[in-house]
Amino acid sequence: MNKAILLASILIASLAAMAMMTSNTGISIKEPMHSSSSVCAQIIRADGTTEDLGCKENVWTNTGKNWTRDCIGQFLCGATAFKYLAVGNGSAPSATSTTLDSEITTCGFNRTTAGTYVTEQASVGNWTIYQTWTSTCNNLVVNSTAVFNATSAGTMLAGTTITSATLQSSDQLQVNYTKWVA
Repeated sequence: MNKAILLASILIASLAAMAMMTSNTGISIKEPMHSSSSVCAQIIRADGTTEDLGCKENVWTNTGKNWTRDCIGQFLCGATAFKYLAVGNGSAPSATSTTLDSEITTCGFNRTTAGTYVTEQASVGNWTIYQTWTSTCNNLVVNSTAVFNATSAGTMLAGTTITSATLQSSDQLQVNYTKWVA
């Protein structure tokens, strides 16, 4: 009787373990996909000095996650690459954000196609986009950034705050987004 209980327990434990490693489609998940990203920013002052604003983890928005899901799962990508960068002076983007709070569209800071797109050949699944803006105004405060798939409106893939900085005319802000999938 004890052997039967022991075998039944082992069988139930084995089935439970297999169920935990199998998705709802019945496919065994051997290597889950993970995604992460960071944003680094710096100011290049008109006199040539630089100020490192540091790097921060990016917030991947729910709409960005759903866009990615639909692109991979239903082939609904279209030609809408996430290559448009914006900066703002508002509250921190969150997972539920669909716009960049207080997006700056004046003083040389219009949302723009990233100046550079680089795939990191040494690291499979990595890509980087970055842009440098030049301020045409004095006392312009920036504290956030986001990446979109359109020059206006569109889907916000991700965003984050950066160290708040006040720019003067001819100062430059350089923002570098790095995204990786593992």
